[in-house]
Amino acid sequence: MPNKTLFNSDHLPILKKQLHTIFDQLTFAEIIQGNAPEKYTWLSICAQAVGYGDWDDLKAQAVTHHGPTHNILFNQASIIPFIQSVRVNLGEHIDNIEGFTHVILRNLTTEELNAMNGNKEELPPLPKAPTSYTLELGPNTAYARDLLDWLWPRTKNYQVDPINTQYLAHMKEKRMSLSKSQAKERALDVYPHSGMLIRDILEQLISENYLDLNDDQRCVTFTRKGLNYLNGKMTNEYDDQWKEWFKAFAAHLKKIPYRYIKIDWTPYIDLYARGMSPIEAAKSLEWSECYTQAHSEIQSAIKHQLDIHLPQYPNERYLQFTPRIFLTPELTSNKVTDIHFEFIGPDWAKPNGNLKTKRFWPNKRYVSVHLETSPKSRGWYAVIPDEVDCFQVSYKWTSQSHSFASVTHHMTYQLEPNIECAQDWLYGNECMKHSDSSKLAMAADEYSFNRLECLTHGKHLTNEEIVALDRFKAGITSIHIDENGVIIHEERTLTASNSFACVGIIL
Repeated sequence: MPNKTLFNSDHLPILKKQLHTIFDQLTFAEIIQGNAPEKYTWLSICAQAVGYGDWDDLKAQAVTHHGPTHNILFNQASIIPFIQSVRVNLGEHIDNIEGFTHVILRNLTTEELNAMNGNKEELPPLPKAPTSYTLELGPNTAYARDLLDWLWPRTKNYQVDPINTQYLAHMKEKRMSLSKSQAKERALDVYPHSGMLIRDILEQLISENYLDLNDDQRCVTFTRKGLNYLNGKMTNEYDDQWKEWFKAFAAHLKKIPYRYIKIDWTPYIDLYARGMSPIEAAKSLEWSECYTQAHSEIQSAIKHQLDIHLPQYPNERYLQFTPRIFLTPELTSNKVTDIHFEFIGPDWAKPNGNLKTKRFWPNKRYVSVHLETSPKSRGWYAVIPDEVDCFQVSYKWTSQSHSFASVTHHMTYQLEPNIECAQDWLYGNECMKHSDSSKLAMAADEYSFNRLECLTHGKHLTNEEIVALDRFKAGITSIHIDENGVIIHEERTLTASNSFACVGIIL
C-alpha cells in the first residue's frame, strides 16, 4: 500500500482547520448531501483516506513520530484517491467530483500549493449552492422505463442492432400466455413491425437525455442523468441498507490486491441489486486465473531481466515495451531470423541484453521481439526514472533478404498516473489494450506495419476513411510511404496499471 502522509504534532491544528473548512464548503455547496456526518466523524473519515485508523490514530502517530515529515496531505496524485475514500466511507455516490476537487484546491496549504507549482490567482472558484432542484421520476412512459431497466447495468457502447433482437426476445418471453390486450395493458406490445417499435423507444430515451447515441448512430451509452436515475433507484437513493452493505463490501474488496473502488459505482450496485452479500460480491471480483498468471509472469520476467524482486506494491515505475509488426500475407513464409529489429531510445529504456524476433501468435503475420535470455517473455522491461513523464523512442524493422522495405515507427509516450489508484506502477501498450472492455483490444494496439494494405485489408479507401480506422485513431499522427520504406509517427498516453490488469502480455 502507499506510504502514509506523515504529520508532525505542530501541524495538527492547521490540518484540523483545513479539513473542517473543506467539510463546511462541501456541505454548503451540497456536494455532500443527506445526513452529513459529525465533524469528528468527518476527521476520522479523512484520516482513513490517508491510511490511518481514525483521527485519534493520526494524532497519536503525529505525537510519537520523530522522523522527517512533509505535512502535505494533497498533491496531484492524492486528491482523487482521497475523494474516492471519502465517498466510500460516506456511502454517498458523490457525483460532483469536479466540485469536490475545487473545494480541496481552494483550501491547499501554502506548502501544498508550492509543491504543486500552483498560483492562488489561477485556482478554480468555489462551487456554489444549488438554487433549484429536480425531482427525477424517470422516463415518461412505461415502455421507456422498461427498456432502460433492461439495458442497465451495461452502460457504455451498447450496440443498437443486438438491442433490437435481444429485447424483442425478452418481450416475447414476457408476453407468454398473455392475450394481446393484456400485453398492451402491461406495455409488453413491443414487436418488430407493429405495436411499439424499439426504435421509437430509444428515440424517446435519447430525447429525454437518459441515453446518448454515438457519432455513427450504432451504439447507445447511458448519460449521467440515466445513470443517476437507475443507480438511485436500485439503492433506494443510497439508503442506510445500501451504505451498510457498501462499507462492508469495500472492506472485503480492499483485501484483494489492486482491486479498488472506481468512480463509477454501477458494477457494485449491480452486485447489490442481485442480492449478493458483501463478501460474495467482493469474491466475484477476485482476479481470475489468466490475471494471476499475468501477474506471476511479469514478476518472473522482471526478476530474470532486471534482477529485481518486486514487492506487491513497488515504489518504482516500470515500462513494458512490447513492439510488434503486422506484415503483409506473402511474408508469412519468411523465416523469423530474416526479420531484424532495432530499438532507438534513451539509455534507461534500452533492453538489458540482445533482442531476438519471434512469432508468438498463430497468425504468422505478427512478429514481436524477446530478450535472448527470455524467449518466453515478449518484449522487455525498464525502470522509469522519477523525472521522466514524456519521452520518444523508435522501433525499426528490416528484412535481411530485403523482402520488405524498412519500417521506422517513431513513438512519443506521455505517462500519466492512474488517478483512481495511486498504487499502480506498470505502463505499457498491453496494459492499455484491455483497460476499456467496451473496445476491441486490437483497436488500441500500437503495432507497426509494412504496407497500408495491412490496415485496409486490400480495399481502396479514401484518406478520410483511412484516418477513421481504429488503428489511426489510436494515436497515429502521420505516415510516409515510398520505395525506401514506411515511416510512422505516433503519440500515446499511457496510464499506470499493474501486473494483474496487464493480462494482454499472455494473450
